[in-house]
Amino acid sequence: MIFPVPLLFASFLVSVQGSNFMVLRKLGIEKYSEKKWGEAAKYLTEAIHSFDERETLALYCIKQCTDESEVDDVFTSMDRLLSLRSCVRESCKDRIGEELLVPYSLYHNFKKRRDFASIDLSLSFVGNYSGSLEAVETFRFYNPDNVGMYNRLLDLHKILLIQDAPGPWKAPSFHRYYKKGIFEGYDKEKWQLCTDYMEKALREFLASTENCLNLCTFPYDDITYTSSNVTLLHEESTIRDVLRFVSQCRSGCYHHNDLLSLSPDVPYLPSFLEHLQYCYFLSGNTNKAADTAVSYQFLDGRNTRINDNLAYFLSEYNTAGRIRPDIKKYLLDFKRDRRILAKYSGDNSKTKGNIKIVFEEEDRIGIDNVLPTDISKTLIALVDVHGQKNDGYDYAQQQQNSPFTEYELFSGIEFGNAFQMAERGIIGVDAVEAYFNTVTLIRDLMVDYLKLERHLHFNYIHLIKRSATDDIDSRPEDDLSHPIHGDNCNFDPESGSCFQEEPAYTFRDWTATLYLNSPTEGGSFIFVNERQEVDREVKAVEGRLLGFSASHLHGVKSLVQGNRYAIGVWFTHSIEHAMDMEIFKSMLHHLKKRQKNNKKNKEEL
Repeated sequence: MIFPVPLLFASFLVSVQGSNFMVLRKLGIEKYSEKKWGEAAKYLTEAIHSFDERETLALYCIKQCTDESEVDDVFTSMDRLLSLRSCVRESCKDRIGEELLVPYSLYHNFKKRRDFASIDLSLSFVGNYSGSLEAVETFRFYNPDNVGMYNRLLDLHKILLIQDAPGPWKAPSFHRYYKKGIFEGYDKEKWQLCTDYMEKALREFLASTENCLNLCTFPYDDITYTSSNVTLLHEESTIRDVLRFVSQCRSGCYHHNDLLSLSPDVPYLPSFLEHLQYCYFLSGNTNKAADTAVSYQFLDGRNTRINDNLAYFLSEYNTAGRIRPDIKKYLLDFKRDRRILAKYSGDNSKTKGNIKIVFEEEDRIGIDNVLPTDISKTLIALVDVHGQKNDGYDYAQQQQNSPFTEYELFSGIEFGNAFQMAERGIIGVDAVEAYFNTVTLIRDLMVDYLKLERHLHFNYIHLIKRSATDDIDSRPEDDLSHPIHGDNCNFDPESGSCFQEEPAYTFRDWTATLYLNSPTEGGSFIFVNERQEVDREVKAVEGRLLGFSASHLHGVKSLVQGNRYAIGVWFTHSIEHAMDMEIFKSMLHHLKKRQKNNKKNKEEL
């Protein structure tokens, strides 16, 4: 275990005990509400300083209650975990005082640096746009999935007439070393300097993750400690709550640091290893290059560049490489924690409530009973009445029955159009709220059941109706409702390859389809291989959700009779191609408020 914490705390403890980050934050929020912008920024920034000091002390207290041989076993034993939490409480009680039991939600707020959004606005109001830019960079660094703050960053760039931002405030040391490795080593082809900085970055990254894991055992003010009845800790349900809390916290550590990258689309750890193997090779150290490439392969065996490099190292230098011990430990810990998380969170169950798994694979899944029938009926009525012919397609396609086949009719409502119609009073608020809540549910289920670590952004959302025409007899047997394709690549039927290049939506990563009805006949979803042979056919059933990697080749069989209603959702990990769902959330809030006021006015009349 790595604890980069000083052992002599005598003078430090006094300063920490005298500062309460919760009090400072409360003052900052009060000043913010009073529009005293300078004081608000000052107190909120000091609160973050104080919180960081508390983190260092908390790690010290945890170290006093464990030794290296037992800290890994603590998580797998309930008795040891409760004993550790009790010891830490006693060890830190006098040093941290009232700050000991912090609500986890507040702790998470500080870890994610959420208050930098308020610091940004406060500094903007006093004309400190440079400070505001630094606050925005910091917020985005810790919350790379926030689309609104990305747009805010672009606005500040225009105000300050700059292209490059100063970078986040108090960035982790591994981020600084990583930047040096890229800009001073890799970009300038100084390969030894690149490996030196990347190795430092990797060590600091693993140490930071280790500290995060250990802080999860710290006794926050969660439900297990709000009761004075200590015997509750020995009841099975509460014990599971403790383990669930700790395991979920630890699970978050593995991908939290990984998201804090120079680009939100490129996680740190794979980037470390890919650059390291390249710099090691060009600096003449083929053995370490091979070891690093093997380590990358254990993270993601689908990277063809890494696989090609390993084959080259073996054929040209007779070195197969071995996984690095530090990466091996990281992966073993990660897999162990994932197993425990599944055990105590119920993720290993094949049902959640009424939801049932139809099929489950690494990158595709089918689940039933996702949506109540009344919600499905609301969405069906919405597209029946307000659906636009060939919605979402170009003019030429709009003149046809369907964009894909002349034997069906196609109509739909894009997500943004639904909100615009609700704003104009064309469709009801209840319908657009059902649309919003349904797609939010779809994303949650995708993340949950596919166990996705990286944040899913919405890229495109479409409520769709397909209807069979009457000329069934003249329809060719091989005619499809939707031809074989990939959602992020251009499929070439002759070669069987799907090329990730324009005009394909290469930034799309995952796709979901939720069926709102069970068609009378036909309309099944098919997954195919590169030879266009069906490897899985899934019948369209009301309440059934299909989720899969956007690179999977797939299509839809012809609809023989009746209608086929569905919601299609395309997701991306790229913030630059993300829909700003906060806008739609605000619009929904405004629409509901307007509806409430209208109802109140009618009652008064």
